[in-house]
Amino acid sequence: MIEINHLFGGYSSFEVVKDVSLAFPDGQISVLIGPNGSGKSTLFSMCCGMIPPKKGDIFIDGKSLKEFSRKECAKKIAMLSQYRAIPDMTAERLVLHGRFPWLGYPRVYCKDDITIAQNAMERTGILEKSKSLLSHLSGGERQKAYLAMLLAQNANNILFDEPSTYLDISCTLELLKILLELKNEGKCIAAIFHDLGAALKIADKIAVIKDGKILIDAAPKKVIKSGAIEEAFNVRLKLSRQYEFCIAQ
Repeated sequence: MIEINHLFGGYSSFEVVKDVSLAFPDGQISVLIGPNGSGKSTLFSMCCGMIPPKKGDIFIDGKSLKEFSRKECAKKIAMLSQYRAIPDMTAERLVLHGRFPWLGYPRVYCKDDITIAQNAMERTGILEKSKSLLSHLSGGERQKAYLAMLLAQNANNILFDEPSTYLDISCTLELLKILLELKNEGKCIAAIFHDLGAALKIADKIAVIKDGKILIDAAPKKVIKSGAIEEAFNVRLKLSRQYEFCIAQ
């Protein structure tokens, strides 16, 4: 479980996140939505310890993030970032990087590490490409490899920043299936989505953020009725069918 208490922070003197309090419970999918530049990715980066907060605190499974070493933190929480480099390595080698927090010294992969990595690649549908260089894979295949690396990390708390980036419709549906499976395994799942339809279909609760502040954090139906989505995105939305939106003219 991730608990965020009165969090402030950003980059240098620029404050992006402003007094945010949220909870991402175990066994649920929590979705964060908001316009570009509203603080979504910054908030997730702070939850992983990549950006230190200026005020407030973050608790991972009841313990303050400030008390974790980087290795301990990586065992507890993992994040699939929206923007990533393409390292000169195979998909298999990338996925094995997810095992780093669990390695002792020297960093030598054991049989269990390799099995975990292979299972993760099979789960995301990238096992057949395991020996291929990342630079030789399509954008969707690379996304699957990074997702497999995240699963191999075996953290209980998982953050997804725009996980459907580069994925076609079929792969997006496979991704949503994996998120639901992880939820049913009792993991804490939090995700940033721009696809409101997908967000509303899988979310147990949705937080709407605008200008670094949370407008509402509630169940999907309550969020729809609140008008917070329209306020955040400055559009008027019409619900045509259950959880299917179109921009009203």
